[in-house]
Amino acid sequence: MPRRLSHTELARAELARTNLLRFRRELGFSAAVVAERAQIPVDTYRQLERGTRRLTNVNTLLDLARATGHRVEDFFDPEPPTYDPDRLAMIAARVLPGASVDDDLWTDVTQAVHRAERLQRQRNRRS
Repeated sequence: MPRRLSHTELARAELARTNLLRFRRELGFSAAVVAERAQIPVDTYRQLERGTRRLTNVNTLLDLARATGHRVEDFFDPEPPTYDPDRLAMIAARVLPGASVDDDLWTDVTQAVHRAERLQRQRNRRS
C-alpha cells in the first residue's frame, strides 16, 4: 500500500501539476507533443496534468523539464519564470518534431538565458 502524502507534499504535487499545464500552454503544444518530447506515454502525461498521477519520478520530471524548456525547480515555484516570446519560439523550434535550430545559435541562446537567470537569482538574494 502506498504511503499517504503529507499536506505539504500534496500542495507541492498540485503546484507541479499546475505548472506542467501552464508550461505546455505557454508553448502552445498539445499534450501529445510534450509527451513525445519527454518520451513518456501520452496517457501518463494526461494523468499527470489531470492530477490522477503525481509527478514524483525524478527521471520523468527531468524529461518534462527538458521538453518544456524549464528547470526542474520551476515546477515547484509558485511564480515560475515566464519566458519571452523569442525564447519560447526558440524552444518550440528546437523541440518540435522535424524542426531544427542551428546548434551554435541554440548554445548561445541557452547560455545567455542561464547567465540572466543566475544574475536574477543573485539580485534576489541581495534584496
